[in-house]
Amino acid sequence: MQRGAMQRLLAPRTVAMIGGAWADAAVAACRAIGYDGKLWRIHPQRPSSPETPYYRSVDELPGIPDAAFIAAPNRELPAIAAALARSGAGGFVCFAAGFSETGSAEGRQLTARLLDSAGRLPFFGPNCYGLINFFDGAALWPDQGVGTRTERGVALICQSGTVALNLLFNDRSLPIGYVLTVGNQTRLAVEDLIGLLSDDDRVSAFGIYIEGIKDVPAFAAAVDKAR
Repeated sequence: MQRGAMQRLLAPRTVAMIGGAWADAAVAACRAIGYDGKLWRIHPQRPSSPETPYYRSVDELPGIPDAAFIAAPNRELPAIAAALARSGAGGFVCFAAGFSETGSAEGRQLTARLLDSAGRLPFFGPNCYGLINFFDGAALWPDQGVGTRTERGVALICQSGTVALNLLFNDRSLPIGYVLTVGNQTRLAVEDLIGLLSDDDRVSAFGIYIEGIKDVPAFAAAVDKAR
């Protein structure tokens, strides 16, 4: 895992929002949290306006995105991931489902194509809700980003987007710094994030909701590091 790329993905200064209504929601979440970097919209058909210009593809962007939120049909994901890798992007969130979680040969093949196309790029998902960074003010999150900016707090790492969203809506005595959802854990797994964020002094504790551990020895090592 490239730490520089992960820093760009978690605290991006340039973001590409790819897709329609779900990407609209991610833009709203970003603005609600006070994101002050550049937001670029990508959609193959939506008309541009002076307020919201649309680019047709990653290749048309005026710069390199640190992070991308991809809410496109799953069959389009490998090509989009390849374009992001070519551009030098930091990483992306794969919101779409229909990959290895289906248990089908088609889902496994699509997952293999996504991994191959993404190269070394870190990414969340597929089949995940994305992330909110309350420390730096960034959200790649297609729903309400409930919470406020903080200087120190808990990192919540969840496989389920629904569980993560419910936790955001609960009254809590500890501030939340990160909400990270991993979905299928195809590239980034729970243990990767624990290991990385253990070096972030702003993280006071971890809250974990796990449906499956991808690499048990790595998970044990990450928990030991966090402890």
